[in-house]
Amino acid sequence: MCYATSLTKSKKEIEETFKRDFAVPLEYQKHYHLNGFGSGMLHIIPMETDRIYPSNWGLIPEYAFEDPAGFKADYNTLNARSESIFSSRTYKKSAAESRCLILADGFYEPHHYKSKSQPYYCKLEGHKLFAFAGLYTALDDELYSASIITVPANELFEQIHNKKKRMPLVLDDQFLNNWIEPDLNQKQVEELMRVGFTTTPFETYPVSNAIYQRGVETDVPEILKPVEPIDPALGGGELTLF
Repeated sequence: MCYATSLTKSKKEIEETFKRDFAVPLEYQKHYHLNGFGSGMLHIIPMETDRIYPSNWGLIPEYAFEDPAGFKADYNTLNARSESIFSSRTYKKSAAESRCLILADGFYEPHHYKSKSQPYYCKLEGHKLFAFAGLYTALDDELYSASIITVPANELFEQIHNKKKRMPLVLDDQFLNNWIEPDLNQKQVEELMRVGFTTTPFETYPVSNAIYQRGVETDVPEILKPVEPIDPALGGGELTLF
């Protein structure tokens, strides 16, 4: 699962990296800790568009458009499991017709040790920008709703997210355009989810448990500072998988 992300880069750097402009520039605010259960916006590149758009985090399927608040009260759609997107009533239409890139430069995963949990910050080597594989629906002409696709954890994220053993699908740069091609069939989408995870090394380290606390301001640069790990097996430095 992936319920918190970061996007700390400037508009200019994001636009230059993804070769697209922001459709609603004033909506963009960098964030160091975006909680999926809060009100902050993701930024996505929807299929068959050439711009970056704001998006609510948590896909609202078309059948729930008349009562989105009721749907969100009953269902958590921050993440979509890769194994079931084509069999799910909620996701199957988007999986076939509405895939997107969700922009980020980091995310947080919980590590469990004994009876405690500690968040780990996960970023690409060099703190590079990247894109999650996502699904979306269009709520209006300039606003979307989206879910991040998750897949079974690899060797690194089995150590970090050691309870659920899942990880968000961070796409390798070579597959970014493939993911949002409109003519992919189900088999091709499933193959991308199987082989598309980035080959760029990840760097991960524990950060403050403040992100789990209510009433604490965590969308600040200091939240990215490393702290001591509670699990001695993970050591005191960054974990990197090549």
